[in-house]
Order: sequence, then C-alpha cells, then structure tokens
Amino acid sequence: MAEATRMKDLVADLKQVTDIVSKHDAQHRTTQQQLIRIEDTQASFQHTLDTITRSVDCLTTNTLTGALSSGTQSRPVKLDFPKFDGSNPLQWLFRAVQFFSYYVTFDAQKLIITVVHFEGSVVPWFQMLQKSNLIPTWAALAQAIEEQFGPSQFDSPRAQLFKLSQTNSVADYYTQFMTLANRVEGLTEPALLDCFISGLWDPIRRDVIAQSPPTLLRAVSLACLFDEKVSWGLSSGAYRTTCNTLIYIYI
Repeated sequence: MAEATRMKDLVADLKQVTDIVSKHDAQHRTTQQQLIRIEDTQASFQHTLDTITRSVDCLTTNTLTGALSSGTQSRPVKLDFPKFDGSNPLQWLFRAVQFFSYYVTFDAQKLIITVVHFEGSVVPWFQMLQKSNLIPTWAALAQAIEEQFGPSQFDSPRAQLFKLSQTNSVADYYTQFMTLANRVEGLTEPALLDCFISGLWDPIRRDVIAQSPPTLLRAVSLACLFDEKVSWGLSSGAYRTTCNTLIYIYI
C-alpha cells in the first residue's frame, strides 16, 4: 500500500516536472520567434537606411557636380542694416523691413538692432520715449518714427501727386513723383501714367504723348531721352531723328 502511494507521488511529481519543462520549451520557442522577428525588422530597417544613405550621397554628388560644372555656387549675401538720422524715414523703414525679412529676424531682436543704428538727434528722442515705456515693440517704434519724422498727416500725398509738375530735370521730377506715388493707395497703372505725363514740361509732354507709351516706365524712359534735347543743343529736326533712333534702340 505504501509502495503504491510513493509510486503515485512520483508519477505526480514527474508529471509536474514535465509540465514545467513543456512550459519552458514553449516560452523558449516564443522567445526565439520574437528574436527572429526582431532580427528581420532590424534587417529591413538597415536595408531602408542603406537605401536612403545611397540616395542622399547620390543627390549630394549630383548637386556638387552641377555646381562645379556651372562654375557657380550659392553664397549668402551680407546686408548692412541702414543707419537712421531722421531723414527719409519712409525709405529707411522700407529698407529696414527688407533687412528683417531677408534675415528672418525675430520680433524681440528687431528693436535692439534698430536702436543701435540710430544717429544724431534720433538717439535722445528715442531715449525719452524709452523712459516712458512708450516703445515696447518694433511695430510701435516704426509707427513712432513715421509720425515724428515722416510727412505731416495733414498733407495729402494724392493731392500733391496730382499737382506735381516738372521744374528741373525729368530725373528729379520722377524722383519726386515716385516718392509721392508710394504713399498713395489705389491708383492704377494707367492713372499713374496719365498723372506722370501731365506733369511733364510742355515740350517734353507733347513728344512723349506722340509716342503713346503703354507703361509708366516706358514714359519715363522717353521723357529722359527727350529731356536731353536741351543739353545736346540739337535743332528740332536733328533732335527728332536722334531721339527716334534712341527710342528704337530702347525698344
């Protein structure tokens, strides 16, 4: 009886050990399968990485080859920030905006960059505003500069543009014309063309109208050519022939 009980216990222990071994083998097989999948994934990832690396190397080589063959390489252009002494504020603001756009300048840096380029009476003017905390941002500073140093708000640039007329050279007249035109919104190209021509000196205006310029830039070029009539001292017929020749070359 005792012998049978021991045998039964041994069989139970053996079965328990067998079960443990079976579970261990199953876990081992599962672990091996997982390792195999990991190795496959790593191999696939490495293949993809190698492909990308070869593509980048090829692209870099082609780019360098193209640059060397063309003899040109793109180099950044160094721009100097414009100094401001209170004169020509609108033109200065335009140049400052272009500088910030080129260098993608953060708003927090714009104010500092601007202030260190002030000169003359602009420096104490800004110091007074700074003491009162009236200039917290670049936008506020730009508005203050336009109000302090720019044209009077009571002036009408549109009215001045329509009244403007040539009193000196065409080049001087065109400079005054564009300065006012840049401050006027809503004028079409034909309106600007008519306005420019109407302000020309009578003899030049007649000659420009006779050529029927389609654009403002063409009208300006013609006016500059005709403006040389006085300086050349040519007779009317000789002047007309020479000017038409120059116009033909311009076309």
